[in-house]
Amino acid sequence: MKKQEILRNSETSRLWKAFYASLLIEDIQLEAPESFNQFIYNYEDGILCLENIPSDLLRYANEEYGEIIEISTERCLGKVYILEKFNEFQAYKGLNIVKEIFYEKVCCDQHEYALILPYNVDEIIVVEGEEERISLPSFSSFVFFHTHPAGECFFSDNDWRSFVEFILNGGFINGVLTNKCTYMLYKVYSISEDDIIRLKDYVDKKGYLKNPFFELRNNDGKAVLKSCRKDVSSFI
Repeated sequence: MKKQEILRNSETSRLWKAFYASLLIEDIQLEAPESFNQFIYNYEDGILCLENIPSDLLRYANEEYGEIIEISTERCLGKVYILEKFNEFQAYKGLNIVKEIFYEKVCCDQHEYALILPYNVDEIIVVEGEEERISLPSFSSFVFFHTHPAGECFFSDNDWRSFVEFILNGGFINGVLTNKCTYMLYKVYSISEDDIIRLKDYVDKKGYLKNPFFELRNNDGKAVLKSCRKDVSSFI
């Protein structure tokens, strides 16, 4: 797999910062689940508003995330979210970036390509693979999309195994793109080891998803993972 193109602009930076805001909210909800069911996030400016956050959690937030996102304890302009809706919003923002950057590759080349938004930098990396094959990167990433030149709009058995590894490594959005459609799985809430174990119930003996359109729920009945398929004509 060779590096093909690197793109960094305001949209990739905003999306990257928003994923870190999600990680922070996941962290503080573990410590104070009732206090942060809702939060305000200013997507354009990358400001996370956390009113009434305890001083110890604020100190942790600034130490771990303060270099990436701005954390405010004052009421600020932005949209009110719950974590699930915030992550779903980001999934479709990510899909728009795929549309803008990636679609030309699908139409014009029989090699597989991958689009990656890594953890460590706010840029999109587009890499070229071989015909009918591309490998998952060795580094952790928030977003991983790849093309299927032959046209299959769902995960292969290898894609599914790679997806489980991707989620275990902290990924959010994983999908495939063809010249006709796109299919993605995306995280909407914290995923536990028990949730990962239950994923095997969705796969047949050959390693394929029994039903690509599913919603994984945790032990409390809360959706943690969702699927989406869109025709290319609906988002170009």
